[in-house]
Amino acid sequence: MLQTRAYVTAVNREVEARADEEVIQPMVDIRMKRQEVLKREPPPHVWAIVDEAVVRRRVDGPAVMTDKLQLLRKRSRSPHVTLQVLPIDAGAHAAQSTGFNIIRGPEPSLDVVHMSSLSGALYLEKETELERHKAVFEYLRSQALSTSDTTRLLGTLAKEF
Repeated sequence: MLQTRAYVTAVNREVEARADEEVIQPMVDIRMKRQEVLKREPPPHVWAIVDEAVVRRRVDGPAVMTDKLQLLRKRSRSPHVTLQVLPIDAGAHAAQSTGFNIIRGPEPSLDVVHMSSLSGALYLEKETELERHKAVFEYLRSQALSTSDTTRLLGTLAKEF
């Protein structure tokens, strides 16, 4: 939802190191198509908490990273996107081993947790699973930088790359 095509392409080339471009490009196209949801009327609210390593780890060259960071800054200024960076110095945290998305439905009974791995996707729907992930999200939210500090950090890093 918050990545540039060049960044997604570079990441997919690393993950699928033995794959040909004919395999990689459709994967990139699918990831980029997801961003169209942000153009809906009304657009959904996206609240993303990203580990600081994600915005610091070099992927491809400086231009790819600068473009990625500038896109993150632009999206973070949208009223429909809340972006926070979880600083490295916050230490270990409950989502350290895996990322997840909480997808909220029109009513709470339709909420689902989505997790991706190299083996595919996992969807969690049980109330106990949802509550656990919602609690972890709240914990991460409290440990992450404020939205304004996040925007400043992204600007600083974009200049460094």
